[in-house]
Amino acid sequence: MTAALDTHLSDLLGRFAARRDLGALGADAEGRYRLELDGWLEVRIFQSGGDLFLEGSPGRLPAEDPREPDRIADLLREQVRDLEDQEEVLSLDPEGEDLILFRRLQASGLRLDDFERALESFANRLERWTRRLAADRTVPSPVAAPMHIIFP
Repeated sequence: MTAALDTHLSDLLGRFAARRDLGALGADAEGRYRLELDGWLEVRIFQSGGDLFLEGSPGRLPAEDPREPDRIADLLREQVRDLEDQEEVLSLDPEGEDLILFRRLQASGLRLDDFERALESFANRLERWTRRLAADRTVPSPVAAPMHIIFP
């Protein structure tokens, strides 16, 4: 059954690549297909059992940031809130500081149009999280506002 599902994934991605004039897509040694969207956003696609996974890395947690526990709590609250409307899940890579966004799709019966809609939605969420994490890194540390003294 796994071979049939792997063939389905390969066929699905072959039809996707043909529709988008991407040329042949090949899996790496781990069986993951990599797509680069808009020249900078990487989506990895792989299959595990009867499920197809879309996966991307929006960024990593900042090292030695004194606000890190608060930042993680904020990210988790945002993720839980988004679960009501979104199917993507944000998690922490257990082997590092990278955040991983993923979405699970049932592989059998997945049509090309459904796959493209899921990929587009996933890419939009990945871009949003990537920009959100990048903005967090560029926010300067809070400093006291300058004091203005006005003399009569």
